[in-house]
Amino acid sequence: MLSKCTRMTAWIMLAALIAGCASAATPTPVRPTPPEPGPPAVGDTWTKTYGGSRNTVVGDVLVADDGGYVIVGTTNLEFEPQPRGDVYLVWTDSAGEVIWEHTYGGEGYQGGQSATWADDGSLLIVGVVDTGDANSIDAYLLKVDAEGNELWSQAYGGPLDEYAGAIGQTTDGAYILGGNIVDPNDIIADPGAAGYGGFEGRSNLCLFKVDAGGNEIWSRVYESEQNILASGGALTPDGGFLLLATITHFPDPDDDILLTKVDGNGDEVWSRTWTEDKCNPYDLVQTTDGNYLITASYVPAGPGDAKEDFLFIKIDPDGNEIWRSTFGHPDMIDYGVVLTPAAGGGYVAVGEQTRDHYTWEADIKLVKIDEDGKLVWERARTASHTMFSAILQHPDGGFVVAGGMSRDSMFNIVLIKTDHQGQVAE
Repeated sequence: MLSKCTRMTAWIMLAALIAGCASAATPTPVRPTPPEPGPPAVGDTWTKTYGGSRNTVVGDVLVADDGGYVIVGTTNLEFEPQPRGDVYLVWTDSAGEVIWEHTYGGEGYQGGQSATWADDGSLLIVGVVDTGDANSIDAYLLKVDAEGNELWSQAYGGPLDEYAGAIGQTTDGAYILGGNIVDPNDIIADPGAAGYGGFEGRSNLCLFKVDAGGNEIWSRVYESEQNILASGGALTPDGGFLLLATITHFPDPDDDILLTKVDGNGDEVWSRTWTEDKCNPYDLVQTTDGNYLITASYVPAGPGDAKEDFLFIKIDPDGNEIWRSTFGHPDMIDYGVVLTPAAGGGYVAVGEQTRDHYTWEADIKLVKIDEDGKLVWERARTASHTMFSAILQHPDGGFVVAGGMSRDSMFNIVLIKTDHQGQVAE
């Protein structure tokens, strides 16, 4: 998996903060009867926050060999008069208590979006660097040792703006960085327009392949006349990649899903689009049977004031749809942002539930579906202005959710450990 490519989703939301302060049949929404409440939360559940008095957002979370967690994000965030920030790295114990933390940065903005373990036990963090100079927004890779000491860093890019939001290791020991390339001179939208990543300029997909020392092997730009925002992806067993993205149609709100397969050299093999309704994809994971599952938001085409619902699409390795499932509260906006396979079968997604996109009031929503896309359970937890970046299966059967939350006019990282039914003891 491009570990995890949904870090691109988190990066798109962060970019908005920085900038502004092949079709299948139309699915029929299924409005299932809400499941009966499960038993009280059991076992070890907790909620921890990180960042303190500094604006801090999360990009990724990994499990450490000692059973703790490694959290990657961005701290010391400021938006006026110029964006600035530092890469933030936290190592916790298994209960989420901080063992150590480090920041990395200098002048301008450096942000951590995703991370993966290197073969030597060190950590590779991918993100974005902006020194404030002209044409200076580049993809960024930082390597640190197991104690958080910086080993080296590299920037990648050309005359346009490159934003990396995901990293994954290939079978030959190299690494793929994935994200977007933006032409700041090809103006298509107000940077404050919701759903457009905070970019004024046209955006397309890009990939970088680098060796274990951070040296660039090749880069690819997938140019089009459309505006495309990366959201997720996965490495494939044949050495290629699946890239998941949203095709935006500004100023129309009729967004589409784009799935592109590229080979090990980064050359496009095929692409597939879902265009019938308004759909925004967020995450892509490989299933236990060798297929793939997409989580997205869905609104049916046509007149009316329909609310976004959860959408899951299962596809085979060639992009052919196997099944799709959609459900949600009829009076609420609810959809999944990040996704993980669940022990014992099925999948768990975490996202938002809100009445209005233009309010900071949004609950955390967790849902579990079975192998056929049917709803098993759903949970809602009160929160405020949430952003999610990762969900992991915990060895005890529960789940660890990483996100961000507004607290006292400050944005902090939140890490939530649930039980096996998505519940947290109060």
